[in-house]
Amino acid sequence: MLLPTFSAKPVISRRDDFDPFELYPTIEIGSNTYTGQYNPRGFYKFADIRYGMPPTGERRFRKPEAVPDDVLLDHDGPRVCPQAVADWECQRAANIELHRLSEGSGLNFTPDYFIDDCRRDQERMFMYPETEDCLFLDVFVPATLFARDLSVCGDKLAPVAVTFGEEMYVRGFKAQTDGGYLTLMASRDIPSTGCGDEFIVSVAANFRLGMFGWLTDDDESLNAGLLDQRLALE
Repeated sequence: MLLPTFSAKPVISRRDDFDPFELYPTIEIGSNTYTGQYNPRGFYKFADIRYGMPPTGERRFRKPEAVPDDVLLDHDGPRVCPQAVADWECQRAANIELHRLSEGSGLNFTPDYFIDDCRRDQERMFMYPETEDCLFLDVFVPATLFARDLSVCGDKLAPVAVTFGEEMYVRGFKAQTDGGYLTLMASRDIPSTGCGDEFIVSVAANFRLGMFGWLTDDDESLNAGLLDQRLALE
């Protein structure tokens, strides 16, 4: 989904003066400030930007609430929404692998081998802490947008691609999306004008999964996980 909503303001006037390793651009959203970290691949990552109030307590199973401009909240590292990974998924995967590798091979595999391997993969996949307070997103901005010559390029908006990392609405998180790769490669066929407009800004967002995203007794909060996505787009 492309949304022309991000304005990257140049911080210098000449491209020759630009050193991305010495620049620490910030995004101010209400009372909260986020600093971009430069990646040598050619982009800045603004990590863990809170887009919704913590969906806990009375907000649990309810539609998300935007963060008021006067509210200062912590953003102390990557977070993952609670995952709804069923144990039978590893059992099913084990049965498939057992049939595929054992049939006609003469090898004697046991289901426990594949089940344990599947569970280890899941633990590696979700290495960040799971918490209900998980309405965060990452923004990836190509460094060239900060190196534009203001007198030539002006302050044009950049197109934005938004992704939501998920698998069947029961598991997934924003870090599953390589936003830096998307930022650098999605527009590689667009001719360059020297103003960085051949690139896009990409956004990867969490949203509530499993029962936290779909279970409610409030008609206005039906499909809260999809309402999270809508709020992230706003």
